[in-house]
Amino acid sequence: MSDQGTAGATSPRLSGQQYRELFEESHDAILITERDGVILDANHAASEFFAWPHADFIGMNVRRIYANAEDRARFQGQIEREGFVRDFEVVCVTRDGRRLDCLMTTVVRRAPDGSVSGYQGIVRDISERKQLERERREYHDQLRSLATELVVMEDRERRRIALDLHDRIGQILAVSQIKVEALRQAAGDGERQVLLNDLHGLLDQMNDDVRSLMSDLSPPVLHDLGLVPGLQSLAGRLEQELGLRVRIESEGDCEVPDKDLRASLYRCIRELLLNVTRHAGTDAAGVSLRREGAELRVVVEDSGRGFDPLHPEGIRHRFGFGLFSIRECMTQAGGSFHIESTPGQGTRCRLTVPGQGRKGGSR
Repeated sequence: MSDQGTAGATSPRLSGQQYRELFEESHDAILITERDGVILDANHAASEFFAWPHADFIGMNVRRIYANAEDRARFQGQIEREGFVRDFEVVCVTRDGRRLDCLMTTVVRRAPDGSVSGYQGIVRDISERKQLERERREYHDQLRSLATELVVMEDRERRRIALDLHDRIGQILAVSQIKVEALRQAAGDGERQVLLNDLHGLLDQMNDDVRSLMSDLSPPVLHDLGLVPGLQSLAGRLEQELGLRVRIESEGDCEVPDKDLRASLYRCIRELLLNVTRHAGTDAAGVSLRREGAELRVVVEDSGRGFDPLHPEGIRHRFGFGLFSIRECMTQAGGSFHIESTPGQGTRCRLTVPGQGRKGGSR
């Protein structure tokens, strides 16, 4: 009994062959180095990970895989103090120059006299995770910046409306009051008729100004007649006010019954057209709408100066937070937003709205 119990309590040791098989079959990069960094052994996963031929990798100094020399010093200081490191973050560099975010988990190897002779550890690639973290931080930063920008834009819009009311409606009302007072004191019918004609003209002008302000704030055509008539009305105003000729083309049922989604899509298209007037260096643009299956696809394009969509500064210069807000709007709606542009060859922006934008929704 006691012999059986003792045998059962004893952990079997791996043979040299078994250890070697586990070492080589591991999908993680495993390195064994001397204290000064010379690589004594590495599995094939390690040589593939760092893009070195296995024969060249053995005998190389591990410092060559560190992108920053100070990281090696930090690593060595910690492992010498504590005897191990766990999840040590470091940027490694491969033979072909790729930089990888990595985690190292390493223990010391000791000589028979107990002194540190080297290190043995595992290296894992976390580049994808780090990239996702960077993108998430950037996304949250953009959201915060967008929220700030929206507050500023809202305040700016309030001031613009207040100025319009003062300069247009307020001045007309002030002149009208003067005309009414003059009408009270008019001596004859001829003078009264002139004043009445003046008042009629002022009221017509005020009516036009009020309609213009209403169209800027919430276009009645968009809500009463639909997306395409709303865009045609927008095109007329842009040509009249900014000199931009906009061609509107539609194919099939391009209506968006959901009022909120329709208004959001309208605002996105309006923002893209305003960007044409600001940056494209052209006085013409096109908007095409087409139903493809359950999706509504909208293309806003111009043949202006274009830009490099892969260059962050080009994107920020052309769109600023407008790009981020459009992309957010389309993402929230379950759609998408893509940009194609080449310097000197214009810009093409494509927006997609999913099936729920169609009458009755998708089935």
